[in-house]
Amino acid sequence: MNAEKQAAIMLLKKGVAVQIKAPFFLRLFGKKTITLKLRLPTLHTLLCIAEEYLAVDVDAERELSLKEALEITLISGRMASRVVAMALVNRASLLWLTGLLGGLLRKSLTAAALKHLYHLIVVYGGVEDFIATIRFIQTSRI
Repeated sequence: MNAEKQAAIMLLKKGVAVQIKAPFFLRLFGKKTITLKLRLPTLHTLLCIAEEYLAVDVDAERELSLKEALEITLISGRMASRVVAMALVNRASLLWLTGLLGGLLRKSLTAAALKHLYHLIVVYGGVEDFIATIRFIQTSRI
């Protein structure tokens, strides 16, 4: 396991602080920003993230016109912000907040910051461990 992967996994176990602009009702009381923690997603959150990711069928590998690139940005940007919001919430009982938090993330984060958080979640969020578990279950069947 390389050092970058170990560092990312350790960051997600401890939690990565994400500062975003506070919602309007908090700004009324003088709170300018709020800090949320991005932690390693639970299996339920990981399944919700996978479902969200697979619902978007976009081929961004080929050469794109400006119009196609903007269409992909529209679709994938919303999906990526919802995925990050799901990981920030990381509780089955609070996943209804995903839409609201996703909108807040789109208004607060740059595309680069959202990409970084999305990368941490998808690449280091536990998919590899889940696949290893599935393979173990398949090989241990009697």
